[in-house]
Amino acid sequence: MQIKTSITALLIFTVSSLLLTGCDTYPYKEKIQEVYDNHNPTGDKALCMMVGSVTKSMYPYTTYYIEGQDLPFAQERRKAFNNRAKNDGLHLFAGIGFFTEEYAGEVDGRATYRYDLTDLGRKYVKFAFGETNFCFGRVVVDKINRTKDTINGVGGGHGAGCLFYLSS
Repeated sequence: MQIKTSITALLIFTVSSLLLTGCDTYPYKEKIQEVYDNHNPTGDKALCMMVGSVTKSMYPYTTYYIEGQDLPFAQERRKAFNNRAKNDGLHLFAGIGFFTEEYAGEVDGRATYRYDLTDLGRKYVKFAFGETNFCFGRVVVDKINRTKDTINGVGGGHGAGCLFYLSS
């Protein structure tokens, strides 16, 4: 009887060990990396930042002022608020080197600026949905902190945790 108990305990220990080590060797990192690489085959659009509603045909683009754009956001001033955000975004991206920024004069006492894409800006610009976007990088899966295997139905915890970084 004692030999049967020892064999049963050894069998349970062996199966448990195999299950636990099998969970750790599942190729999550590679599978997740494949998904990101499939969605970004060129490796240049992992992160996109939107400038605003400026289409390709609108360049060189000259800013304009909308009454109320300096006030805090309110639904009735949404168009003015978005115009200010676009103007601020153009200025920000000009500072990075994606646009040239040229003083264009004043309209009703407000400065206006003319923006055009630089060579660097043309390298990263993606026009989509009537917007100017700058996209860069590739997601690289660096580490997987898996606490639950929802694919194979083993483990505990709350889902999977992953550590990613952008590679340029």
